Amino acid sequence: MTSRLDSALRALARVKARLVHRSDAADRTVRSCAGCAAHCCKVGFNSMLLHRIEAEALRRRLHEPDLAPLIPLIYGRASEQMTEHGLLHDRRASYTCPLLSDEGRCLVHGVAQPMGCLTFSPVDDGGCDHDLALFEEHLPGILAADREGYGRESEPLSIPVALERVLRPGRPDRGRRAGRAGGRPRARSRRKGGSGRG
Repeated sequence: MTSRLDSALRALARVKARLVHRSDAADRTVRSCAGCAAHCCKVGFNSMLLHRIEAEALRRRLHEPDLAPLIPLIYGRASEQMTEHGLLHDRRASYTCPLLSDEGRCLVHGVAQPMGCLTFSPVDDGGCDHDLALFEEHLPGILAADREGYGRESEPLSIPVALERVLRPGRPDRGRRAGRAGGRPRARSRRKGGSGRG
């Protein structure tokens, strides 16, 4: 029997699959991710928020065999970023994403990646701009999945706070208390990657 949460996660994956397809097509035609310096994922540029249903998708992706050995490292990075940047008190503070690999790549690139990340578009100078119209076009689908999975829309949380909550060691029911998350990327993060800070 399919749970309400599983159904919501499938709906989330369908919304994000369209964005992943678009992003992959852009990588082939505009620029290669191989040249990305990951500025948009680092402190000073990044203040990405995500929804509770997205936090659960990340939790499940991180428990797959290829990434599960990295959970202690990711949890440690999330806790460090929370403390260093006061993310429990200022959810809009900038931070370095704990999902950024040592090589500057996203560990969860694809449908588990937060929607805000998937709506950055490559531009000619090798950087990225946030496509707010694309974000707002897909936001209703994310919020609908959030409501389906948890009975209500969630409040915004930064990626480190959401990850700390869903990956906390010894948590008896990690999937059901993923933390309240959601919201739009902050205006300051409009320009990311290449030539400058927004």
